[in-house]
Amino acid sequence: MRPLLLLLLVARSASGDPVRFEALAQTPITDGDRVRARQKAFDEALHQALDQALSTLVDPIQAAELKRSLYPRARHFVPAYRILMENEESGLFQLQLEAQVDVASLARELTRPLSVAPQKVRRATVCVTERQELGEWQGSSLEVELVRAIEARGIKAIPLAGRCTNVRGLDDATAAAQARAQGADGALIAAIALHPEPPVRGANLPAASARVLLHLVEAVEGADGRTSAFAQVESVAFGASAFREAARRSLDRSLKSIDAQLAAKWPIAGVGLTVRLAADRHEDYRALIRLLQGLPGVAAVTPRRFAATGADLAVTPSLSAPAIAMGINKSGSHFSAIPVGEDAVEVRALPPALPAPPSPSRDGAPP
Repeated sequence: MRPLLLLLLVARSASGDPVRFEALAQTPITDGDRVRARQKAFDEALHQALDQALSTLVDPIQAAELKRSLYPRARHFVPAYRILMENEESGLFQLQLEAQVDVASLARELTRPLSVAPQKVRRATVCVTERQELGEWQGSSLEVELVRAIEARGIKAIPLAGRCTNVRGLDDATAAAQARAQGADGALIAAIALHPEPPVRGANLPAASARVLLHLVEAVEGADGRTSAFAQVESVAFGASAFREAARRSLDRSLKSIDAQLAAKWPIAGVGLTVRLAADRHEDYRALIRLLQGLPGVAAVTPRRFAATGADLAVTPSLSAPAIAMGINKSGSHFSAIPVGEDAVEVRALPPALPAPPSPSRDGAPP
């Protein structure tokens, strides 16, 4: 971004002094249709003038992201123009113009938040069962952790307290019916099979393994339900809490393995969570987008507002603000994040660390 240049151009345009840009475009004349070729060349020339104006306000990557929304309204930002040259040559129509671009209006457009269509709140029943060896299947205390995990992904959870049907809780048709009865869009059901393992040699530490079968079932009205995502994960743990730790690891890994399908099937409700970046370097903007896109449960990161001192990004599907802030702070990046309420995170780009001073020589004199 170029804050000083943006302010100068806005002030210049607002004072009535137009900002002029010249552009030259050419398009082929198809089937002898000169009128259509001229219109296409004219549109292309206007787009080139708009590109030149954008290049004075934002860097090329940001400009490329904005063109799709600005091109259809190019005339809105070009109140006047003058044709400098137009001719036909070798089957091509050439047109050169001078466009007066309303840079102040364009700059205001870049700082205007984008509208995001509200989406339906997704709801899912959640049921987790477990058993040890050949024992009976029963409700698992880990169900509350699965509830907490999917609610952090922006989905309203309806816990069933282990009341799954079938011995393993994996009857998809009945799970879909249960979800519809609760007004839910689907069901997330897990079965945890626990097994003791031989103790660690020499340390005599108990060991256990846990295999998790996790199904995401869509509750489709009039259908028997279908599995749209499936994971099977096995983990081993050691120590006094080996059974519980192995089950927790497997459940966490299985949920992460279906994150992409979960985000695609059930996007978040509302406008999502807003991440506000306070920085004026485009490198920071791109780095933050890449970081957010790599967080579990994030399907998309969309620019909502550009300004001279930073940008707003919409994160979908929305994790909780504390979860986003924690993910940024634990990433090892140069960003520092603070959650603000339930639907926003403020991010600052920290300055690079200064190099360590040279160590003194043995006699105390500088090297």
